[in-house]
Amino acid sequence: MGWICKGMNAQEEMITPELIDAITQSEKHIIPVPIKTKLGCHVILLCEARDRVEKEKPKMPVQPKSAPAGTNIPT
Repeated sequence: MGWICKGMNAQEEMITPELIDAITQSEKHIIPVPIKTKLGCHVILLCEARDRVEKEKPKMPVQPKSAPAGTNIPT
């Protein structure tokens, strides 16, 4: 299903706010009682959890290193 977190936009045809709450309150590797929503019954198995998604750091352009002093002598 992918990563689910509280406050995310629930797409009504795929996941409901009730299901998001049930998923975020589940313990890892324990199957809770099935959750019934307007989409049907759902069995949840939480395999992995993380506190937040880290955004990718912007890549800085590589700056060429300047030549050491005294090596910039014209020929």
